[in-house]
This record gives sequence, C-alpha cells and structure tokens, in this order.
Amino acid sequence: MLVPLCDRLGIQALKRELDDIVLMHLHPEEFERIDHHVRNRPDWAGYLDTVVSDARVTLKRGKVTANVAPRPRHYYSIWKDTVAGSHRVPFDLPRIAVVVDGPEGDCYAALGAIHGQWRPVPGRFKDFIASPKNNLYRSLHTTVIGPDERTVEVLIRTESMHRAAEYGVAANYRYKRPSDHNESVRLDELAWLRRVLDWEQEAADAAQFLHSLRCDLSEAQILVFADGRQVLLPAGATPVDLAYELSAETGDHCLASKINGRLAPLASELQDGDVVEIFTEAAHGPQREWLDFVKSPHAQMQINRWFADHEEPGISITDKVRLGRATIGLALRKHNRGLASEMPLRTLADDLGYPDLETMLVAVVDRTISPDDVVDQLIALVDRRE
Repeated sequence: MLVPLCDRLGIQALKRELDDIVLMHLHPEEFERIDHHVRNRPDWAGYLDTVVSDARVTLKRGKVTANVAPRPRHYYSIWKDTVAGSHRVPFDLPRIAVVVDGPEGDCYAALGAIHGQWRPVPGRFKDFIASPKNNLYRSLHTTVIGPDERTVEVLIRTESMHRAAEYGVAANYRYKRPSDHNESVRLDELAWLRRVLDWEQEAADAAQFLHSLRCDLSEAQILVFADGRQVLLPAGATPVDLAYELSAETGDHCLASKINGRLAPLASELQDGDVVEIFTEAAHGPQREWLDFVKSPHAQMQINRWFADHEEPGISITDKVRLGRATIGLALRKHNRGLASEMPLRTLADDLGYPDLETMLVAVVDRTISPDDVVDQLIALVDRRE
C-alpha cells in the first residue's frame, strides 16, 4: 500500500527506495543480477561525464542557464524495463537531468538546444509540462542519439518541478519561496489527495475509509477528458464514476453521456483518452443499479449517501450522524477545505448550544440547521484560531 501511496502523492524519492526494497525481497536473484550489472558497467561514469560536459556547452551556447547532472535509474526501474522488453541482460540507458534556472519556457529552449546537438529518437518524446501527471509530476522527457551513437535519455525541468518530482505534495511546504509563486502547488492540483480527504469525511467508519483507500491504490488508472479538463479514474470506470468525480451534484443528476461524440449507456466502460460529455437533469436522481457497475469508492459512497438521505423516515440516529458528517464534508469541499480532526466541529457544536457534536450532526440531516451555515461558522472559527 505504501508504494502506490507514494506514487499518488508524487513522493518519488521515497517510492524509489521502497521499490528497490520490495524487489530485493521478492526477487533477490534479479536484484543481485542488476546490482552486479550496475557495479560493472564499462566506462559508464566516463561516458556520462562526456554527455554532461557536452550538454552544458550546448545549453550555454543556446543561452540557457541550467544545472546538468547524471540521473541514475534505480534497480526496480531497470528490472521493470528489462522484463517488459524481454531483454536477456538488464536494460539500462545512460540518463541525465537538465534543471533549468528560469521559467518553464526555458525547458523548451533547452529541449531545442539538446535536439540541435543530438538527433532525437522518434516516438520517445513526452511533454509532462503541458500535460502533467496527476501526482504533480512535470517534466520533458526525450531520448537522443548521443556521443559514440549511444542512446541517452534526457529529463528537462525547472528547479521547482524537480523538487515536486522528488517530494510531491510535500515540496510546496518544505521549499516554498516567493520566487516559486507561479509554479507552486495549488490545492486544485492535489485532486487525488483532496478526494481522499473527502472519503474520510464521507466514510461510515475508519474501516470503510481504509478499504476504499486500498481499493483505489490497487487499481490501474485511466485519463479521460471532460469539461475541458483531464480527469483520472480507476480502470473500468463508467460515465457515472466520472460524473461523481466532477461533482456530487453532477453525479446525482446524471442522465446520459456521450463518449467521443457518440451517445453511450451510463454503464459503458471508459477507455484511456476518451472525451466524455455528461448530461444532467435536475429532476433525475441516482439509480440503485448504478451500484452494480460503478468502479470508484467515491461514487459508491455518494450513491449510498443519496439513498440514505432520501429515505430519511426510516433512518437511524447512527446513520444520521454518519450522514451529517458526510454532508459537512461535502459542504467543506465547495470551499476547498477539509478537517484534520473533529475538534473544531465539537467546539462549534458547543458554541451553538448543542449538548454534543452528534446532536448537531443529526440537526444537519433533519435540516433544522443549514449545513452551509454550519460550514460558514466552522471556517470562521478555524480561521480565527489560525
């Protein structure tokens, strides 16, 4: 669970260490074979010194200020590419990182200089700056035919992109400087982390939350396009999963969908790269059969929340408390806020004259107090403390 969690949060420095530890324990013979390969590569350091030196001269000639250094691959990465390509010997290419000292536009200037010096390999260029990964990773990847006609991988990024690549969501708080303002990590970029915080608010208990988190981390992912933005979903997701990912309101009132310009059933399985349009109707509500095909834990919890909320006469006090928490969590999401603990809520319940937090949460479900009013006062309370 820790390795995919690090990957989702973009903490690649820790993920690399964990990957290698897992490889060492699960495939010790392969680990030893790759270790022997890495320690006995002929003139590897000397060749990389030549590549780095040539790249520095090339960038200086192109008036791009940058730091250039070797970028060794970790053992798991070598092993994965070796297995994927069915290579008989460990597949390992020389690699350098170019960290430009300037705005992101300098990355493209550096790319042009590198391609002017060495011939690029067709089909090996990726632009993760224009299309960032969901875990905040941003960089240009290219492969060139370097000195002595050897293939060399090149990564190009800014300093703040480099920090984000290493430390993910933690980079903005550990290294934030005024000069990083334009490239700093914004809350709306932390889509997956914000979704996890929403689950914590919506889940009936800790066990359900952990189950949802494990399921999400174990799933492969696809990237689709909707409402002019990229949305990451679990593989096998449907338009209903997408609708709830866009917003709870869109999900609740989802009526129909178009996939790549053609009408498609709501149970259709989305594919990577699909362009999807969701149609809603205010009078329409979720259908119970949606629970048979939705893939994401978030959609499942939202659908269950809707039915519990609309079958209120038979709802228990325990369920009302749970729904009250979920309702407050959803209202907080509108303000891009979340709660690390329930202490502020308990303080607010006391300030409003309720005997305990649970009574206030029941009042939210019974609509004797507006959830928006609760959230407005809660935010004001938290902000005053800060």
